[in-house]
Amino acid sequence: MQPTKPPFEMDLYLAGCFHFVGREQLHEILGSPAYVETDSHATFGGQEDWWVMQISPGEFIGLCLRVPYQDAVIYCSKNSKTSAEAYYSKLSKYWAYESYPELYPL
Repeated sequence: MQPTKPPFEMDLYLAGCFHFVGREQLHEILGSPAYVETDSHATFGGQEDWWVMQISPGEFIGLCLRVPYQDAVIYCSKNSKTSAEAYYSKLSKYWAYESYPELYPL
């Protein structure tokens, strides 16, 4: 797997979400994000921290921490939900995870 830096030019889907996620603790676990969005007009309001990995050509998984809401959302390519949830499963010991019943386009 290769970390990916912006611009993120890929089709991503929402796969699930961790709730009540602390920014500092998430940074300790995953390291520094690949990208921090500070323009609240480009987000759901407030800052977003992004980690994105290319798992194979054309296949991506990612995590976006919506800082003010303390939600860490898992994103993935259309056929990568299982890989994304497996990769980020280590976070389940810290925060509750909600797996969405289907993928939702971003």
